Amino acid sequence: MMAFACLMSYKAIAQDCSDASNNVLCAGSPSQSTTAENSPFSYGCMDVLQSTFYTFQTNSVASSNSLSIEVSNLGCEDFLGADSIFVMVVQITNGSDPCNPSNYSNAQCVGDSGSSFSLQLSNLVDNQEYLLIVGSNHDAAYGPCPFNVETSGDALSLVAGVNPLRINLGDPAQLSVDGQDPGSDVIWSPAEFLDDSESYTPVAIPEETTVFTVTGYVGGCEVTDMITVTLAPPLEIYNTFTPNEDGINDVWTIGRIEKFPNCQVQVFDRWGQSLFKSIGYAQPWDGTNKGKNLPMAAYYYVIELNSLDVKIPPVTGIVSIVR
Repeated sequence: MMAFACLMSYKAIAQDCSDASNNVLCAGSPSQSTTAENSPFSYGCMDVLQSTFYTFQTNSVASSNSLSIEVSNLGCEDFLGADSIFVMVVQITNGSDPCNPSNYSNAQCVGDSGSSFSLQLSNLVDNQEYLLIVGSNHDAAYGPCPFNVETSGDALSLVAGVNPLRINLGDPAQLSVDGQDPGSDVIWSPAEFLDDSESYTPVAIPEETTVFTVTGYVGGCEVTDMITVTLAPPLEIYNTFTPNEDGINDVWTIGRIEKFPNCQVQVFDRWGQSLFKSIGYAQPWDGTNKGKNLPMAAYYYVIELNSLDVKIPPVTGIVSIVR
């Protein structure tokens, strides 16, 4: 494979370039299958007998990201049975004729004779239109020249973010999205945990670890991105304590329980008899029942958080007394 930047400029002959603006490549879309037309094209580092033309637009944060153009399923064999195909990308003055070479700049190209290859691009311009030419010197006498072409990468997509990545139950996380067409709409889902599902910067208060999806437009293409807000366990529960009056670990500690002043904590023995019940947890359980020390054993607990902000099922588990 050979890749290089083109600094020279020659006259382009592109009889079928008029469809370029209609052949828009969108990131994340299924690859487009087509056949190169018998349309000679010559510009800089590309000089081919057959060509096909596409356009794509970068997003508003392309300069700090990259994209990939993948060409696959080549079928441009010549009399030697070898494929011969080239890809060229040129920056176009926004709003200008993509078929006029005087509007081209920053050309890059790559060529190969294998069954597939890709062109990696960086140092891109934000919100910029580009022309993509796929060409071959395949002789039409040996049949058609089919191929698939697909684009991907953060330079063509939405870029979702979140701060912080991990939150406690009831705490907010700030979502964000970059890259969308200026002034265009976005929509987040699931909306039930957001203050505004159509905002560029919604606030999320999920009740569990949640993957948020944002959908918007880049260059008129509908694209999506996802971001995960990880919810820490609502409580930090220790499964043993040692009520032996040595001043160390004498009571059952439940971390972050103070965030839920309306909680109900209950402890049961293996027969289901209630041994401890508390509304709130101002006085932690000391391993007694009616003032008497309970024996070393495993006990079952049920904690209902009764949060006014979020819904969460009861927290259950086993705590053991060790003496």
